[in-house]
Amino acid sequence: MPKEVRSKNSRFRSQSYRKEWEKENWAQGWLKVSSQGASKAFCQFCDKNILAGKSELMRHAKTAQHCQNAAQVLGSTSMEQYVTSSQGCIKAELNTVALIARRNISFNFMSYMVPTLKHIC
Repeated sequence: MPKEVRSKNSRFRSQSYRKEWEKENWAQGWLKVSSQGASKAFCQFCDKNILAGKSELMRHAKTAQHCQNAAQVLGSTSMEQYVTSSQGCIKAELNTVALIARRNISFNFMSYMVPTLKHIC
């Protein structure tokens, strides 16, 4: 339980971030500690700092914008998965682009080259 920190004029205790929240179902994948201090949390989906109270974080997790951002992030494949699964194809594409740049091949020629490469690959 966080200690109650009160100033003379304050009625509320300050909230502090708890690392164990990251493991809970409602916060997995998006909740991190903020660089702005222990009283703030950071939403990776929304790229936003939020007060570190559990109720504020749970309320943020239910907002329409957060849900939309979460669907976009979780629905997309990571670049790492793409690169490891199709590494040979990427190497071929990069070699082709390097050839075009090195030899200064015109864009008109590309209309002939693309169907040929599709046929080869």
